[in-house]
Amino acid sequence: MSPLEDGARSADVIAITDAEVLMCATDDLAAAIQIQPRLALTLIGTQSRQLRQMIGRLEDMAFQDATHRVMRVLLNVATASYESRGVPVVEGLTHYEIATLAGTSRETASRVISNLGRDGILATKGRKIVVDLFSLSDHLERD
Repeated sequence: MSPLEDGARSADVIAITDAEVLMCATDDLAAAIQIQPRLALTLIGTQSRQLRQMIGRLEDMAFQDATHRVMRVLLNVATASYESRGVPVVEGLTHYEIATLAGTSRETASRVISNLGRDGILATKGRKIVVDLFSLSDHLERD
């Protein structure tokens, strides 16, 4: 029986950066936790961190304007790129995809990106957006 036949649901997920996905059957996970109880604490910590991040994103969607949300998406993607590759760049995402992640229109995302470029907070190089993480973070805090 496949894992999806065991009551799990399939969902489309788009990774912003390269990701490795592993799957573990419930029984196997329970056995691993019995052998190594610290695994449970690690999993709880990871889920807690993910929940806090999701709550932050939901708060942004509910309480922040579109400009703030686009800047937050750019900051998050560029920060993830910096942490994984050492370069604060938004690469592989169109303005439409950035807008979708921010819950706004492509026109709004393009306008925000253009304004941030004019302000020297980011630079577009072909299909890449190079972000000054410190400037964008400061700009978000003031906004």
